[in-house]
Amino acid sequence: AKLAGILGEMVPGGRASFGIGGNTTGRAADAPTGIGRAIATLPDLVDHPESRQRLLEAFVPRLLALLAEMAADPDALAARYRPLCALAGRDVTVFRGPTPEDGVDRVHGPCLGIDRYGALVIDTVAGRLHLESGSLTDPAAAWRGPAAG
Repeated sequence: AKLAGILGEMVPGGRASFGIGGNTTGRAADAPTGIGRAIATLPDLVDHPESRQRLLEAFVPRLLALLAEMAADPDALAARYRPLCALAGRDVTVFRGPTPEDGVDRVHGPCLGIDRYGALVIDTVAGRLHLESGSLTDPAAAWRGPAAG
């Protein structure tokens, strides 16, 4: 179940912007049908909400230490996250950006893990693909919140 995520985005000038988000409130059982099985929340794991201040106080020093480690050894991050890929060995479908035909590009096949650059490696009928972006959630099934009314 997904507890948190990182969003990376290219911005003008060839720079990158990153955001980190986590499910810090609510309960998976209260999420819409289908979504609740795919997510986890901090209150589900520790049985109470935690203040964002306390989470940041715990997270930021660890992030800064990791950044320093990466500056000393560019392969340090890959060495940490590659063994943790929960998708390795599983068949996956990755949904990517809009296409003129049907609006969504789908890539399907067994996941071979994550390469040293952070791309998800999928073995497809067209060959091995290294995907740098995409979603495991079908855009048609994504929860958009309560209907406006």
